[in-house]
Amino acid sequence: LGELLVHLGLITPAQIQNALERQKKQKPRKKIGAVLVESGYIDEVTLIRTLYEQSRAGDGQKHKSGKFDALVAAGRLSQQEVDAVVREAQSHHRSVETLLMERYKLKKQEVGAALSLFYGHPFKEYDEKHLPAWDSVSGINLNYWKAAFWVPLHVSEQDVEVLIDDPRAYDRIQDIKRLFPGKQIKFAVGLRDDIVKYLSAAQANLERKNSHQSI
Repeated sequence: LGELLVHLGLITPAQIQNALERQKKQKPRKKIGAVLVESGYIDEVTLIRTLYEQSRAGDGQKHKSGKFDALVAAGRLSQQEVDAVVREAQSHHRSVETLLMERYKLKKQEVGAALSLFYGHPFKEYDEKHLPAWDSVSGINLNYWKAAFWVPLHVSEQDVEVLIDDPRAYDRIQDIKRLFPGKQIKFAVGLRDDIVKYLSAAQANLERKNSHQSI
């Protein structure tokens, strides 16, 4: 792991050496990745990405990948824990990502890193300072958005950036293409809870607008 991080230019050999010396003094001894994070040399997201790439490079067998493989590779979860949460989420109609964060105290950025690696698109969180481009799709009923779990973050003459919980959802992708014909679609993956926050903000703005019009 240390050699890979140095090769990628993420840490220096001196930092690795310092982390190894610190690791020797710990009882019980922690994994070197955890020590590097504790030392402030890398963050959790970088560790997850690197461990995932390391596991993929060392796995000569092809297998079906899962959304949370990166978290398993990083030792943050076991596959059994992931499977149990998936079953619980399905039975309670809740988001798997939300339950993982609740059950195992995962940070949103860690879950986001796993999703980004799985889907091959950047992860983006809710940002109240940069609300979506609702004007470009103002004619669509809000109930559609609540069921679709995607929002247009930015629209230009050439392209549109879409935040969606599943960039592989065929039906919704076709909806997006129909709504933005001729534009290049750039996807970002987000948590359903964050997309709902955008929808709540849109609904609040709509209610304020209607209230002002009725006065």
